[in-house]
Amino acid sequence: MIHHNDNPDRERIIRKIQRCLDLSKSPNEHEAAAALRQAKKLMQMHRLTEMDVQLSSVGKAFSGKAKARLARWERHLGTTVARAFNCECILWYDDAPRHSQKLRVLFIGMSPAQEIAKYAYDTLRTKAATARRQYIKNLKTSQQSKGATHETRGNHFAEAWVGQVYQKLVAIAPASDDLPLPERNALALTEEKEKNLIAAFIKQLTEGYELSKGRNSSSGPVNPADIMAGRRAGSTVELHHGVTTGGTTAQMTYQRGAAA
Repeated sequence: MIHHNDNPDRERIIRKIQRCLDLSKSPNEHEAAAALRQAKKLMQMHRLTEMDVQLSSVGKAFSGKAKARLARWERHLGTTVARAFNCECILWYDDAPRHSQKLRVLFIGMSPAQEIAKYAYDTLRTKAATARRQYIKNLKTSQQSKGATHETRGNHFAEAWVGQVYQKLVAIAPASDDLPLPERNALALTEEKEKNLIAAFIKQLTEGYELSKGRNSSSGPVNPADIMAGRRAGSTVELHHGVTTGGTTAQMTYQRGAAA
């Protein structure tokens, strides 16, 4: 089981150090020097490193749905959403006795990207599950089986649905292709730095634990009709503004490479 306890006092000190480091960039030399000295003093007092401070920009957010096991299409949706918002996702056991443990998808990214990814996942998972149930209901009504159970065919339908939705997520996510070359290069460096920070955060978070990969619940022959139906259904999904902003009506707060 993976379990992680946040330390509010440690986070408060890190925020204070971060403010000092921000002030150390002041054009006022005396103010900048004083702020830098204060930051170093706090790091020494609390045995914190510069990496600890940088990692404070990384956050985590759990999906709202906890289950004993996740279907492959649900795990695929997690990785799809994480990829679209420059996050990573892992399967996380809740803090419960082993016989009753449940899994959630945990998104990790540069704040607030992980919160937006979590919201998008929960919203899209509900839409996919609803479409999958309706598809299975239609199969049962028409008595179509053709070599696989209705549940398996529904899973294949949902997997195709998720694949189609990824294209929509990419289309509405901020793109860098239109940026001037210098800005594009700077953004690429920033994203590489963020990727390394996220990896370091995950390593620290999961050290000593074995991550669950879930179970494959979509075995069985694939019917092309299920794939085509899933793609058609996925292509009709509308991703409203809230999916990319965490449900707010404010302007989009997340942009790729926004965290320095």
